[in-house]
Amino acid sequence: MTNEQIKNYTLKIADSNPTEVIVIVFELAQIYLDEAIKKQRENDFDGFKLCINKATNCINDLIESLDLSYDIARGLLNIYLFINRELSLSIIKYDENTLTRIISMLNKLQKSFEELSKTDTSGKAFKNAQEVYAGLTYGRGTLNESTSIDANRGFTV
Repeated sequence: MTNEQIKNYTLKIADSNPTEVIVIVFELAQIYLDEAIKKQRENDFDGFKLCINKATNCINDLIESLDLSYDIARGLLNIYLFINRELSLSIIKYDENTLTRIISMLNKLQKSFEELSKTDTSGKAFKNAQEVYAGLTYGRGTLNESTSIDANRGFTV
């Protein structure tokens, strides 16, 4: 991922409710798997392995977010554990087909969580995240993007 993408996802996460954060983690996992396929086609094994590890970290975050007191969470746990096993095997197999299947599975799960996020009224997932305001201003012959972040954040001495 580029630094610009990381910045955009960071802002997106800071402004999301808990279910929307799950949707974003699915998106990130799919981005890393797409990058892994690209690295595999370029015969860059180290890059491939790095992307698989990042996707695995996303799946681990999904596992940690589960509330196992619900039956559906235990079902999701089994799916996530299966995906983790397949990701581990994909490093050994160095196989694009496995990654394509996993992307398809993640896409279906993501769509389900997107529908669920529409009903989530719990508010922002991160209560202490700073507010970021963005806007466009006109410059001489250009259009400038500006962001404003609260400067009074954190500790002062």
